[in-house]
Amino acid sequence: MITSLGPLRQTRRPLSVITAAALVAATLAGACGADGTPGRSEAPLATPLASAFTGPSAPPPTSGGWVCLGGPCPSDASAVTPVPAGPPTPTAGPETANVEGYRAITLPRTGVRTVPLVPKFMFHRLDSDGPLVVLDESGGCRYTREDGTVRSATTTACRSILLVDLQAGTFSTLQRAPEGWITWLPAISGRRVAWLEYHMEGPLDTGPLDWRVLLADLDAGTTRVVDSGVQRDVPPGATYGASWPELDLDGDRLAYAIEDPAHGSDGWKIVVRSVSTGAVEREVATELPVYDLALDGPDVAWSEGRIDPDIGFTYDTRLMVSMAARPGPRKVADHAYEVDFDAGRLAWGQDTPVTVTGAAQHTRIWTATVPDFEPEPASPIPQQGIERYQAWPQTGSGFVTWESYRFSEADISLNADMLCFWNPADGHAYEVNPTRGADLTSSDGGWFVWTDLRLETPTVSGIPISELLP
Repeated sequence: MITSLGPLRQTRRPLSVITAAALVAATLAGACGADGTPGRSEAPLATPLASAFTGPSAPPPTSGGWVCLGGPCPSDASAVTPVPAGPPTPTAGPETANVEGYRAITLPRTGVRTVPLVPKFMFHRLDSDGPLVVLDESGGCRYTREDGTVRSATTTACRSILLVDLQAGTFSTLQRAPEGWITWLPAISGRRVAWLEYHMEGPLDTGPLDWRVLLADLDAGTTRVVDSGVQRDVPPGATYGASWPELDLDGDRLAYAIEDPAHGSDGWKIVVRSVSTGAVEREVATELPVYDLALDGPDVAWSEGRIDPDIGFTYDTRLMVSMAARPGPRKVADHAYEVDFDAGRLAWGQDTPVTVTGAAQHTRIWTATVPDFEPEPASPIPQQGIERYQAWPQTGSGFVTWESYRFSEADISLNADMLCFWNPADGHAYEVNPTRGADLTSSDGGWFVWTDLRLETPTVSGIPISELLP
């Protein structure tokens, strides 16, 4: 189950704080079976699956054989560096901040919609629009353990994009990738869903990476390949493979970032394409490889930077924007990792690397708006009380949401992730109770959405924002 992640990355890409939601493993191998061949496809969407997969509650999963790069696995309390317990947390209300700096909001007794998934289901990313939620299946992928041994994948693992309908209480599989290909980075906008499929040409996540961007039309019941290619930037003798593209979807526009040798050995380009016509509306050249990408109409935001995995994932990434009315790339902030962009508001996680590995440990969520993009903190300073960091920022409906990880030696029942959000109406940060286990969150389309990964059968939950904040 896992980002945000810290995201699950290939070894040559930057890593920020890593959480249980991100399936943060060492190396996700690209071979889940026999090789598939990229190509255009028009296929009906699968019949919705019954969502009544229930299972007994279980203790939070531990990191097990997964290698948590750049930091401990937060879901495994034994792996987390202990921090002193803070003072007793006072009862916090809408006008009173607790010791972590959050005001508290309690979910109503009724109104929360919850859909259980398959027992032990694992995923990497989440995106939502209203009550519709998309997830990329990541459980059972081939990966490398800390001791160097490899766990094999099943032929069905890592190949599906799931669509959850919180209003209807169901979920379905949109389409499975061919054997040997992995589905990744789902994005939803209205009744369209986009995602990436990739395949590593070499064994154990090495060599060039074949990729294709797919788009599903939920009303027409079809999928098609929008673009495809090969990422080839792998230094001679490297034990890791090329990086996958990044993508995002907003309305009729799809953006994706790919290598572009025309802009130098490290240069990539961001392609903004019309979904309805297929025409490329604009391209943005980047100086460095793209780490994360967000699209808002014709405008794009991204984080970019170099790393050197051979000396412990040392990296330095920066947040950039390019507006259609002002195309030249503009730097917004340094040390920025995951980013989201909606209705003129940016949100991102930021932290200056201070460890020997150069990995973010105390990430804080920031926000800014067009046209000036002046950064302001959306979240309190981390490391107050039992909060260790914040991660997986998302913005939608004017709000900014994130996962806040809490760890206490004194009371391990408090050790979990929580749904938190910044409210534009008053500029305050709130924690939503009870939402422990909320590794991935969203607020797009007028709904707060979150996951609970502590259960044997993980769940996706949501509530209309108007029912939580009348």
